[in-house]
This record gives sequence, structure tokens and C-alpha cells, in this order.
Amino acid sequence: MLRAACLAFVLALIAAAGASGEIVARGVRDGSLALGPSGAPAVAYVRGTSAIVSSRTAKSRWRTEKIGTVSGGSQVIAFKVGAAGPVALVESVDLRKITLFRRNGFAWQAITLAGPLPASVQLGFPGLVLDSRGLPVVAYTRWSRVNLDSRLLLARVDARGRVRTTQITREGFPKSIVPPPAAPVIVGGKAHVVESYGYKGSVATLEWYPEHHTWTGLGLDAGASD
Repeated sequence: MLRAACLAFVLALIAAAGASGEIVARGVRDGSLALGPSGAPAVAYVRGTSAIVSSRTAKSRWRTEKIGTVSGGSQVIAFKVGAAGPVALVESVDLRKITLFRRNGFAWQAITLAGPLPASVQLGFPGLVLDSRGLPVVAYTRWSRVNLDSRLLLARVDARGRVRTTQITREGFPKSIVPPPAAPVIVGGKAHVVESYGYKGSVATLEWYPEHHTWTGLGLDAGASD
């Protein structure tokens, strides 16, 4: 849930037909892999302050594009390729900014979903899913280091790049000792959100789903932390 795919071996893609490895980016330790509608692989990663997408072409070569500039130490948290093209979600190293990059025609569009935030506020590990039209749906939390309160939010990006953000939880629920991670899922055409948190020796996972004009949380798992 925390990452669609991690390129653990220096971004080496394993080709099923020949069981051979392909080096996509030398000297890069981390990135995300996604398959497009046709099955062609693509990889998103950060090199220095450049966010990059490499796509495998029909001639079994890799085409590399710089999709935007990010702060040093940023990471690609999620990467998808849908009907509307590739979408990459990048979070800053201080956990105070989330940027979404997507292809807009022949260019790339950078959309700030959250941040930059005050030093006392951090963002939880965000999740990304594409709806039936290939448009991005992102879930993330805002977490206070001062009182351990959190807020769960769901952001939708339309075809024009406009962001509509819905606040799912209010009044600081749930409290957590770390920023809670969140992941959206599409169920019956509607966005649900799975959120995990830990507080006072216990950990729990909730599924949030829209009901009438509000959101309802369903407990999926709970237990004691070590």
C-alpha cells in the first residue's frame, strides 16, 4: 500500500520474456514503476532536484523526460500511468509539500496539492489512484507535531488541472504519534480512503467511505504496538 512498486535493485526492470535486467537510471537508489494501458513500463524518480520519467519505447529503448524541479531529497511516493497519461506524486524530504506532476498535452504540469507548511505541521505518506478517466485522486493527512492531531483529506484533479479538496476528518481525529499514511481506492466508482494510525500503544486501520453528506469510518484492523 505504501508504494506501488519500489525499484530495489538500482531501478532494474526485470523483462518477463528473457528474464534479463535493464538499467534505467544509474546512481539512483529509489523510484516507482508503473505499466501503461498497453503494458509498456515507465519509471519515475528524482535525480538531484529534477523529477524524471523514463518510458520504454517500442524499440526497447528508454526515453527520459524531465517533468519538473523539486527540492533536494524529495521522493516519488506514487506513480501511475492511465488513459490520460502518466501521473507522479512527489513529497519533499521535510514532509511539508506534496506536488503532483502529470502530462498536459506535450508538456508537463506541476500541481501543488499541499504545502509548503509551517514547521509544526507535517504531511503523512500520501496515496494515489486514477479514476476511470485516468484523472488523479490523492489522499493524504496533515499532522501536528504539537498536539498529535491529524486531518484526512482527499484531493481530486480534473482535466483542466483544477484541484477539489474534501476534508474527511475534523477536530484532529485521529491522534497519532506519527503522520498517518493514507491511500485512496475506487469502489463502485466512488473514492474510499484507507488510513492507518498509532496512538498510546495501539495501532488501527480505518476505511472511510462517503455516506449521504458525510464520511463514515469502518474499523478494518486494530492491535497493540510494540
